[in-house]
Amino acid sequence: MKGVTAIMEENLPKVTIITLAYNVEKYIHQCIKSVLDQSFTEFQWVILDNGCTDGTSEILEEYAKKDKRIKLFKNKRNSLIYDEPNVNEFTQYIENLDTEYYCTLDSDDYIHKDFLKELYEIAKLNNADISVCAVHIFEDENPQAVTIRYCPDFCTKDITKIGDIFPQIYNCFRPMWGKLVKTEIIKKTAKYIAENNIKVTNGADTINCIQYLRFSNTLVAVNKELYYYRTRNDSLYNSNIGKDRYMAYLKIYTESKSLLESWNKLDNNNLNFIASMLNYSLIYCVYLAANVTRGSIKERIEVITAILSDKSVREILNDSGLLFDLIDECIKSLNRIAKRSAN
Repeated sequence: MKGVTAIMEENLPKVTIITLAYNVEKYIHQCIKSVLDQSFTEFQWVILDNGCTDGTSEILEEYAKKDKRIKLFKNKRNSLIYDEPNVNEFTQYIENLDTEYYCTLDSDDYIHKDFLKELYEIAKLNNADISVCAVHIFEDENPQAVTIRYCPDFCTKDITKIGDIFPQIYNCFRPMWGKLVKTEIIKKTAKYIAENNIKVTNGADTINCIQYLRFSNTLVAVNKELYYYRTRNDSLYNSNIGKDRYMAYLKIYTESKSLLESWNKLDNNNLNFIASMLNYSLIYCVYLAANVTRGSIKERIEVITAILSDKSVREILNDSGLLFDLIDECIKSLNRIAKRSAN
């Protein structure tokens, strides 16, 4: 006869899904339906209403009343926009998670009905710290414009071997979504980030994923499109042009370098690769500064000049032969800003 503890453990959800929702009234129904229709049902869904000002809050509250697997929390206003901590009840709930695995889902995205089933089963089969899948990326304005972020089928019980295919696997570990991660790895990552005082907004997903790899041993990947990622021109990510954005990209570079060094995999190929990713991210940052509608002309110019004048950026890109590309984009962007301000 089973004891009370054994019965309680059997009834615990196996996976926690985390979602932060902000003004996604147009998309949240599709997101919710994709979760509640999962073929794997042993999950809980922790949703943080991040200060929504449209009809999203009412939709979330209605679903939470109907399904006990939904645990709903609410910030009074957006923690990212106002740089404020999340409501304490949410933070404590996350800190005390006791499910086996953890995953994230953006509130304007959705998942395949077998997302949890496929990733949980393959993770359990291999006792994996992380299981990851391919991602179907589509444009909100043009859903037929599709990009597939492929993930090669593989399993390794020696995480350092990832260093041998780092450029091929890197894109799978830029976002936190599209994967299951053991909850104990999540907690180790949170502790590492707190102890090392790592504070980033843009790029936080990649910073977290780098630490997931740091604290993991076994990784399994399946090349199936199980996560559907929506790109939106009006998303918060694509409208933030603050100077801290480029500094986050620089932090991603240094953390990637540190990870590869810890694996003894920092060869020229990997070093040039992470430098190229830094260059790509900085060029995108410069592009946003020149083209997004938010921010004054002064703020846009300050972002670009801050990037150009950063000694670490110049040294890294110069050593990799990429500095000219960044300078060229900066000059073009400054000219575009000047022309628009003159009109």
